[in-house]
Amino acid sequence: NFYQLLCFLAPKLIVLIHICIVGGFIYLNRNNHKVKEVVNRWIFTLPIISTYSKLIITNKFSKALSVLMWSGIHVVEAIDISAKVICNDFVYEKICMANESIKRGNSIGDSLKIIDEFPDLFISMMVIGEESGRLDIILDTINDYYENEIDTKLEIGTKYFENIIILFIGLIVGVTVISMVVPMFDAVSSI
Repeated sequence: NFYQLLCFLAPKLIVLIHICIVGGFIYLNRNNHKVKEVVNRWIFTLPIISTYSKLIITNKFSKALSVLMWSGIHVVEAIDISAKVICNDFVYEKICMANESIKRGNSIGDSLKIIDEFPDLFISMMVIGEESGRLDIILDTINDYYENEIDTKLEIGTKYFENIIILFIGLIVGVTVISMVVPMFDAVSSI
């Protein structure tokens, strides 16, 4: 009797515990600044998620910077405004530090090297744009490249994610079927 009750309640308890953990984590991430800071740093240490995060942040930053540069806004002010587009406080602070370096007279490329979260290609292209005096045109090229790169990575990632979801659902169905069939066999064998 206890075994049947345990088999019946165990999957529900596991799901309930996971929901509580995820809900608590989301609540802390939204309401606690220290937890949010740790999560923002932690995102860039995870292998697959860091790749996507770097691409998305670089794309957002370069798009905003490109629009502002084409509008005729000075580079320092454009970088300051573009940094606000990024929803990651950890990267925002690094961009602000790089912008302070630019204000002190350092080159844009050297200053952006502080930000490890930007890909090396982006930094190199920014250096080329600064040296050639055509930063606005280079930013358009960077935008096109990173949009294509994000689309390609997301397409590949979606294919892998579909396979992982199918495997996960198969495991859940298998565990559920086994947890239902085992008590029935025990009941039949006890007769």
